This record gives sequence, C-alpha cells and structure tokens, in this order.
Amino acid sequence: MFAAATLKTIEQHVGAIRLCLVNGLPGPAMILVFVGIDAFGALGRPIGQKRASRADFLAWTERYVIRPKGLPITALELYAARCAALHTLGAESDLSTVGKVRPIFYAWGNRDAEPANAVIAMLSKERQDLAAVVVKVEDVVSAFIDGLASFGRDIDANSELRDAVVTRAQKMFGQFSHFPGTPGFEELTSGPP
Repeated sequence: MFAAATLKTIEQHVGAIRLCLVNGLPGPAMILVFVGIDAFGALGRPIGQKRASRADFLAWTERYVIRPKGLPITALELYAARCAALHTLGAESDLSTVGKVRPIFYAWGNRDAEPANAVIAMLSKERQDLAAVVVKVEDVVSAFIDGLASFGRDIDANSELRDAVVTRAQKMFGQFSHFPGTPGFEELTSGPP
C-alpha cells in the first residue's frame, strides 16, 4: 500500500494525536485529527482531480469517520469545527454563525458528552440559537484512526486508487530523496496526480 516512509509519517501523526490525549491536550489532538482528515481526503480525492477541496474532506469524513462509528455529528459540522479550530482556536465558524451547522464542543477524559447534550437539547427547544452538540474527543480520535485503517483496505482493493494515492502521498508527505531544484525531482513529480 504505502512506502515505508509514508507509513512512518502516518504512524507519527497518530502517535502525536495519542501523545496529546495522554498529556491532557484535547484541542491540539483535534487539530491533528482535522489535519489528518484534510490530508487523507486529499489523498483519496477522485482520480484526475488536481486539488483537494471541502468536498473531499466531507466525503472522507462521512465515509470513514462519521458513518462507521455513528457519531452524533455531520461531516459538515466536523468541517465547520475544523475551520473554527484552525482559524480561531474556537468553536464558532462561519457555517455555525449563519445557522447551517451546530457548533461542536468537546468532552474528554472522564467527562461524558450525553448530559451536556441533554441540557442543550432542552434549551434549544425554546431558543434555536442555543443549538450545539458535544462529542467526546476520544470518540472522534478513535473514529479517525479506524477510518485510516478502512481507507488503507480500500486502497489495497482498488489498484487505480492505490496508484493515485501512492503518487500523491510521495508528493504530499515529502517522502522522496530529491527536492525541488535537484536532479531527479522532475521524474518523481511527473505523472498522474
């Protein structure tokens, strides 16, 4: 499936997420999850599509994170949470501000999301502007890591996707011995994206 250097990059990324959780850093853990979804959505984008887009994040999230684990959020809500975290380190995004999605707040460690969601549901019946959702960071992290494994199985099962992903991974993760401006770089970066 992936070259050894790419696998090492993936293992380091997952290890960094786990390290954040062990050290009580749920926000940075979520940011690393968002970056990971961006990267793997870009790797799995349709053949021939040159650049990654919001649609790729949404498709990868729905297929590999939300649906398999039955998370109580939508792919668009997770995308909005990504925008909020990466741009402001907060929960409010353009999409939540205009009411297209609920902002996501997080529980972690020994905290449970359900009591908070029950209170939010009760309050938002009277005031729609209070609609939000709380998810457990560990549940999202687990869904992301399981999604990586499922994505790997899909790559193994589809040779056309595998070829595109391997080529993209070389470029995206910088796992090659030549760099721009050095002999041999052009050969490594030419071919289908």
